[in-house]
Amino acid sequence: MEGFTLALNNHDDIICNCMTITRGEILESISNGNKDIDTIGEDIDAGVICESCHDDIEQIIENRN
Repeated sequence: MEGFTLALNNHDDIICNCMTITRGEILESISNGNKDIDTIGEDIDAGVICESCHDDIEQIIENRN
């Protein structure tokens, strides 16, 4: 969880390594109305390859709402 804690504080931290998607890009997608992993993935391709970032994306969604 330590890495995730850092990601909460820095919009430039990479959350989805496969697609090089940052926390800031995920937050922007959420701001544009995408409220779950599937719609965020459709919007910016985060979490669509190996899915190892799904827990981090879920945390960002929960903390954003």
